[in-house]
Amino acid sequence: MNISKIVVTVLLLSLPQFSHATVIDLTTANSSGVLYGAIFKQINADNPGGSGVFDSFLRIQKDQVEHGYNTNGKLEFDTKAGAHTHALSLADIPVVMIGSVAYREFCLDINQNGQKTLSLDELKIHIASAANLTEYPTNSNFGPAIYNLDQTGDNLVTMDYTLNPGSGKGDVVLLVPSVLFGTDTSKYVYLYSKLGVNLQADDGFEEWGIGEGGTPIIPEPATLAILSLGSVLMATRRKK
Repeated sequence: MNISKIVVTVLLLSLPQFSHATVIDLTTANSSGVLYGAIFKQINADNPGGSGVFDSFLRIQKDQVEHGYNTNGKLEFDTKAGAHTHALSLADIPVVMIGSVAYREFCLDINQNGQKTLSLDELKIHIASAANLTEYPTNSNFGPAIYNLDQTGDNLVTMDYTLNPGSGKGDVVLLVPSVLFGTDTSKYVYLYSKLGVNLQADDGFEEWGIGEGGTPIIPEPATLAILSLGSVLMATRRKK
């Protein structure tokens, strides 16, 4: 996505009275996109911006459409039990800086077989006080989402497994403005995602984790101003 397209997308989406469907296309090496202040970046084997190695906190698996969220409570939907699914403390999510803006770093690893592409169709992040919440999304203890991929429209992210195949390597870096999470690091972070609605899941599991921190992938200078604008807009909405 070029700079002019990013400018138009961010400015239009900042208007709450309109709804715009946006596709972040990560099906080419080192591609990236910005939505509501968050940065989505493709990882590949030669990417200098990070190793893609991460600690997982959520694993989901089902053919076609799959969804789930992390918790220490009873697992729901297509969430897989085991060491790779658990509660996530805000204190454990690394912070990276791009210019003067701080971001919390997540990674997504996808695994496909016959079909190489996959869509991320829903993504919501919540902050809560307990580590074992269940009954999503009706349980009011989850609170409102601090980040929602579909905040003003039916948006999605498209990905290509063949760009960085294999498990545990990571395919997407997600940087979410740190201001949205607040400052209480004793809180827990819940990440809900649905994949496969537009481009179906095929075979292996999908896995969310936290990044290693360190040096982030720096966008072009013109993009930095846009990212800062997105962060300000999101912080303003949250205070209302």
